[in-house]
Amino acid sequence: MNRSSFGIFLGALLGGLATFDASAVTESDVILVYETASTVALDGDTMVLGAPYAAVSNAQQVGRAFVSLREGNTWTSPVELIPNPDDRAAFDEFGSSVAISGDTALVGARRHNSDQGAAYVFVRSGATWTQQAKLTASLGASGDGFGAAVALSGDTAVIGAGGANASHVFTRSGNAWVPPGPPFGGTLTGATGSGFGCAVAVSGDSALIGAPSADNNAGAAYAFKSSGGNWSTITETTLLTPIGNSPNDYLGYAVDLSGRYALIGAPGADSNAGAAYVFYYTGSSIWRHDGKIASGTSAGDGLGRTVNLGGEQADVALIGAPGALATKGAAYLFTRGSGGNAATWTASASNPLWAVSKPNFALGQGVALFGDTAVAVAPAAGAAYVYRFDCGFGRYWPAGVWLFPGLPCAPDVATVSGQFSDDLGGDTKYGYSNRWYLYDWNETTQSLVGLTVTSPVVQGGGYELKTLDGGRVGFTGAITGSNPPLVPCHYVAGCFEIALPLSNGTASKVALVGHPFPYPVDWADVRFTYSNYNGGQLLTPSAAHTLNIANKSFRRYNGNANETYDDSTPGMNGNLWPNESVWVWVKTSATSGTIKLLIPAKPSRQNAVVQPAVPTRFALIERLLDWLIPTAEAAPRDNPGAAARDARRQQHRDAIARGEEWYVQLIVETADGQFADPANVLGQLTDAATSYDAYDVNELEESPPLPDGPVLYLTFPHPDWKQSAGDYSSDYHPLSKNQGDRWTFEVRGNQKGTLRLRWKASSPAATARGQLVDQQTGVVIAAAVDHYEFALNGPTRTFRWEYLASNGKPPK
Repeated sequence: MNRSSFGIFLGALLGGLATFDASAVTESDVILVYETASTVALDGDTMVLGAPYAAVSNAQQVGRAFVSLREGNTWTSPVELIPNPDDRAAFDEFGSSVAISGDTALVGARRHNSDQGAAYVFVRSGATWTQQAKLTASLGASGDGFGAAVALSGDTAVIGAGGANASHVFTRSGNAWVPPGPPFGGTLTGATGSGFGCAVAVSGDSALIGAPSADNNAGAAYAFKSSGGNWSTITETTLLTPIGNSPNDYLGYAVDLSGRYALIGAPGADSNAGAAYVFYYTGSSIWRHDGKIASGTSAGDGLGRTVNLGGEQADVALIGAPGALATKGAAYLFTRGSGGNAATWTASASNPLWAVSKPNFALGQGVALFGDTAVAVAPAAGAAYVYRFDCGFGRYWPAGVWLFPGLPCAPDVATVSGQFSDDLGGDTKYGYSNRWYLYDWNETTQSLVGLTVTSPVVQGGGYELKTLDGGRVGFTGAITGSNPPLVPCHYVAGCFEIALPLSNGTASKVALVGHPFPYPVDWADVRFTYSNYNGGQLLTPSAAHTLNIANKSFRRYNGNANETYDDSTPGMNGNLWPNESVWVWVKTSATSGTIKLLIPAKPSRQNAVVQPAVPTRFALIERLLDWLIPTAEAAPRDNPGAAARDARRQQHRDAIARGEEWYVQLIVETADGQFADPANVLGQLTDAATSYDAYDVNELEESPPLPDGPVLYLTFPHPDWKQSAGDYSSDYHPLSKNQGDRWTFEVRGNQKGTLRLRWKASSPAATARGQLVDQQTGVVIAAAVDHYEFALNGPTRTFRWEYLASNGKPPK
């Protein structure tokens, strides 16, 4: 563990940390901003902190915002974000709210310009942050409080103006942020004092808005949905209020949204003890109330004042209670899926997360969650406290489907029984015809092999699991990075290295590899090495694919479909997720020597903005390492084509944001959303080809068999592509501005009953000119409708997506 003097100082400061589960928390840190920081956001290895009451040059409540970066196990000293020019004044409260998505940060200043408010967008290039835009309401008025709440997802920002009972959406096109439509609101919009917009969240094509003062302060939250990603058309899906909501509960004071799950805080409930509630979107504008997942223990705890959802499945919740523990404050973790019930939330053994034994610290005034890391802000301490967990928070495994686990840490008991039995019913239920099963992948025979309870399991190994009862598996072990050690690579903290099987020269070899970290990693950040190529130089997935060494794609199985992703195709870039293993293919040129996959110890995930593979701030460090470290131990040289790949991805992102290029994501799912295939994209790119090209992601023909289970997936079949014939997850055509275009795809599976086909377009133009044709019935659905329900009466159903010509006529 790399500890600086800052970390040693923490050990003395956090004497009270021994009260929670020390076996879970491997490292804690404190980030001092020396201001009354009260807001925080976390994405990957980047944290943004807001201190809205900070003075600047003796001017009161100007406000400040800071960025801190995690490098390995250490957080850097905060760097300040300053509007350019320094557009701050007394009582602006810059830092009232903060959000981050990839290389973009959003900072609210709710009292700027006589309390009209503003929000500032900052973007990162290397180590430098610069202001990209200042956002304001087009018809702002004094007291609106625009920027009191902000949310950010890729190129979409949602900004609340609680004083005006309104919320605003802005979307990025190139470097410009524009509102695609007028402000939106719920039933109570315009009702004086409802506070609609005091809390906001955004995820994909949906937004969640809190109105904590509605209905005599009982509060409410409203869910909204864009039209297939087109925010110029917004529909209110429902009003979210739990049964028994009472005056002064202030429901909606804090909200978060992730996928189909919504988390809503009510800090005034139960005499200000506070509470938090979860809702699940079942489709067709119906949100299911999954109940109260947390309650404060004492009057004045204020639990639910801040909330955050985490995990790929939105199955981890972090809830702040700044009044708890006699105003010392605390944060509480909850995980979903214990006892085999996907709707059941259970308190973590590590609760409460707290800091020092001083009163009035109000820890939990702001909270954030990402991967294996929880953060809680303590305004009176002028600091953010970071809690890092050895193996993350585990994962819920649904009953009756095959899934592929990986170990997110080095196991301390490295057997099947040691890692799985205590969560899945014990050893006596192990084996065929009983309650759960675990298989390993034999790379030599290219087949799945059943394990016994005493079989070894290793970090980096890939496995297949089925449980008939369901349950949440919480892995145990040592912190990744100290055991086993990481190897030098293109990332400063190092990489986890996994050996892959060699090809026989005539066919590809498939490997099942476990993601070794308790946080997501963007597939674009991984590297391959092949000893027979250029001295083992690091290769991006795209470069390895071009050299016929490894496939640029990886595949994850989600229980009913194979999702295929790569590092270069727009809309098809993906993440390696904690607690999962994925399929990786070695191609026919890798026949001798050694081939390895290197996964960086870099918390990250695929975002709309491309992050540089090696930040410029590390350039000097790398030159020093080249000189200081012996050649045998030095990191291999990174792929010189990585920068070109990232630049090409950035060019496509910018062109898509401007509407010059476009794509549509297709999702097929069961009516309840339990089974889905979301990894399917069609569209037009300037440099795409009419037939097969590098943007057409193959389903990967060597498919390891699965014994049984639900099947539901979407594919673009192309038997006409000769040597490249097969099924594809993406299908890009060359750009055609005026002419029409069409794509044929199939939905396949064994799921009966109502199915739903949904789509999300990258631009309003793609929505306006798109339509779905059901080739079985002839039904035509305009893309603006954004979904179509049907029944799969046989194994296959065929559809056609049409892109209308500029004169509105369908393609011939």
